[in-house]
Amino acid sequence: MSKTVNIGFEPERLELLIRDILPTKTIAESTKKTKKYKQVEVSVRDIGLVEPLIVYPAKKPKGKFQLLDGHIRLIALKQRSDRANKDSSKK
Repeated sequence: MSKTVNIGFEPERLELLIRDILPTKTIAESTKKTKKYKQVEVSVRDIGLVEPLIVYPAKKPKGKFQLLDGHIRLIALKQRSDRANKDSSKK
């Protein structure tokens, strides 16, 4: 008895601009003080993104994606990007 299993995601990886990812929830400022947050922040800074963000195409605005999973990783990526932009503007 064999059953077909449908995948619930696209098998291809997407590369998106951070500004095109729309968070679906707000992370409390107190979360940024937790051990888990600091671990994610250090990992993203030192290694990069290990676990991908999970997104879904937004109906509106077109070309944007709703973030389903990875809100803390997205914040860490934004901080990394902000730091990189500040460093490059100093040169």
